[in-house]
Amino acid sequence: MRRRRIIWAGLALVILGVAGWIAFGDKAPPEPVYQGRKLSVWIEATASPNRRESDEANAALHDIGSKAVPFLLYQLEKKSLEWHRHDKFAKALKKMHIAHDPFVPGLAQTIMATVAVGPPALPGLEKLLEKSTNEEVLRDGYCAVYLIANGTTNQVTLSPATWKKLKSVVPPPLL
Repeated sequence: MRRRRIIWAGLALVILGVAGWIAFGDKAPPEPVYQGRKLSVWIEATASPNRRESDEANAALHDIGSKAVPFLLYQLEKKSLEWHRHDKFAKALKKMHIAHDPFVPGLAQTIMATVAVGPPALPGLEKLLEKSTNEEVLRDGYCAVYLIANGTTNQVTLSPATWKKLKSVVPPPLL
């Protein structure tokens, strides 16, 4: 009898845990669709070795514009944090003389897709940089801001607080 109660209590905890994870888990912003293709498909296409396909993807990202920003910034933060975890894991394995590549698929494409959106991504990038405390997210966000700034003739401005935060992470010659 006692054993049965323990099993039921354990099962109830598992069900509550799964329900909580579904209800309060990591919620991505909605993924925009353009010309019948999801944004993630366009992001992957930016890395295509076929020049015409990658140019078409960059043009589509530019056309999607600010509608793509919430999903792109979510992905940028997620991929940066994932890379950070992989990098720590790779360093721990290296100490044990075990080779491991910390490559995270999609991080570079996500940065380049954010750059393809261009200046409409800057306000969201600044919010991401202001709220983040993770160095990898700050570096990757700075990389996107830097590339957007170099691709536009308009002056790119960030708040002094954001620049101060970036200077603590990004080496001074790059700023």
